[in-house]
Amino acid sequence: MEEKKIKREICNQYQELINNKTFTINLLVACVAKNEIDINKSAYLYKKWKNCYTEKLYESHKGELDHYIGIRKTIHNIISDIYSLDELKEKAKTIDKDNYPSKIIIDEVLALINNDDFTLCLTDSLGGQTS
Repeated sequence: MEEKKIKREICNQYQELINNKTFTINLLVACVAKNEIDINKSAYLYKKWKNCYTEKLYESHKGELDHYIGIRKTIHNIISDIYSLDELKEKAKTIDKDNYPSKIIIDEVLALINNDDFTLCLTDSLGGQTS
């Protein structure tokens, strides 16, 4: 029961940040962490079906992979002064799965980024400096 309460609090924090059009480094890294799961799955399926005779299947997985890589690239462009792409991938691996944002949160983050309608906060949600 305590885990669900913590997860709900984290989701509420993410939603509050988005409502305020403010991104923390931790939120962006968590978005990348969640997105890495989709990248890895799509890459696996793309490689699996690459030599398949059904080109439609291959192309659909290639399209998904490109989509998820594009999401990571979009988020990385915001924090590229702080983390290289390799550093961002490593930092994403340290995020606890319970702290992953939902796809809805990620979509809202991307919408704000695409509209250039956000503020990047270099402190975490508790007011401490990010590492």
